[in-house]
Amino acid sequence: MIPKEITLPKALHELHGETTRISALVMAYLAGLIVAGVTVCAVLPAGLPVWKVLLVGFLYLDMAAGMVANLSTYTNQYYQRKPRLRTGFILLHCLHPALFGLVLPAGWPFFVFVGAFTLGAAG
Repeated sequence: MIPKEITLPKALHELHGETTRISALVMAYLAGLIVAGVTVCAVLPAGLPVWKVLLVGFLYLDMAAGMVANLSTYTNQYYQRKPRLRTGFILLHCLHPALFGLVLPAGWPFFVFVGAFTLGAAG
């Protein structure tokens, strides 16, 4: 693990906190890229349009990297100091199920459940 702590640009504060370790950044983005790559390879045979494949890849990149980033102390400390931002961040992530609904409209009941579960689990 790389223990070096770095200060991040303001644009990345909501993703990783104001400071973080290089190892936390590497783990988050590596996890996101791996999960997105595996997912895109899995949905390619479905014959979806390119925009849907790219959207699914981006959503999985965001979710996987975000899950790892949210496990870091630095991200948690950032949101503990700014609870209003945390609420907005949670609400923004309710868009994930809506975007998945664009890709797979037949699965809308599942995506509604996931959105409701996200709100309930975060509250």
